[in-house]
Amino acid sequence: MSRGQLLALGVDDDRIYRLAAQGWLTRVHRGVYRVGALTADGGLWAALLAGGTGSALSHLTAGHEHVVLRGRRPPGAVDVTSPSRRRSRDGIRPHRVRLDPRDVTIRRGLAFTTVARTLLDLAATLPEPRLQAAVDEARVRRGLHLPSIEATIARARGHHGIGALRHAVSKHDRGRGIPVGEFERRAIAFLRDHDFPPYLRNYAIKVDGEPFTLDIVWFAQRVAIELDSRTFHDNDPDFATDRRRSRRLAGVGWQVVRATWLDLEDRPDELAGDVWALLRSGRG
Repeated sequence: MSRGQLLALGVDDDRIYRLAAQGWLTRVHRGVYRVGALTADGGLWAALLAGGTGSALSHLTAGHEHVVLRGRRPPGAVDVTSPSRRRSRDGIRPHRVRLDPRDVTIRRGLAFTTVARTLLDLAATLPEPRLQAAVDEARVRRGLHLPSIEATIARARGHHGIGALRHAVSKHDRGRGIPVGEFERRAIAFLRDHDFPPYLRNYAIKVDGEPFTLDIVWFAQRVAIELDSRTFHDNDPDFATDRRRSRRLAGVGWQVVRATWLDLEDRPDELAGDVWALLRSGRG
């Protein structure tokens, strides 16, 4: 709880001091206290309260929340964007910006920067390979499409990440318009180059009577690769269809890896590692 919240409940400064001295309140940040153990979300709440009105969790913290950065959020400072200048303090990495309300979203009651705004902030600091991976994750996992990014950029004129983000988006967009046959030939070369075991192509299955065709399949391990020739979806129904398709296949035991042209061209070893890991785990 913040000092302001305690005052609003009728707990004056003298009583706050006494409760802290008696161990009922523990100071987390200046003007922010906890009662009992501090959970993971409790740490985020404390940082957000310390940021003050109009603050949002952002940058690396928001990137891990939105699952555009791979792996778990590492321990350490929490990124908080606030409209007023805040001193750097233990456990908080402050950023001073007055965010447009359209660039803030609520998750579990906590204010985070949106996926698009998070990518823009990360673009100012992340090395190019990590930013590119974040853009790709946003497209596949979060269904982010180009108009959302452009709208966010338009609201953030002068932001240092604009050039890098646009470059990452354009690089991701390289697969657009590539003929299906060429995409498939590149995928077959990828499979050959990484010594994958024999596989089936264009394999048809049914899930509760609904037909599905999988591009590349290892039937015994229930592993498949779907070749994703699209880039940023132009509309939400396309993304929703992909999500439903993956969900239904997972429900009957299939593990599906979506592979883009960028995966095949720029990071084939990483893609191969992901597929091999599934094949090994799927062996009886």
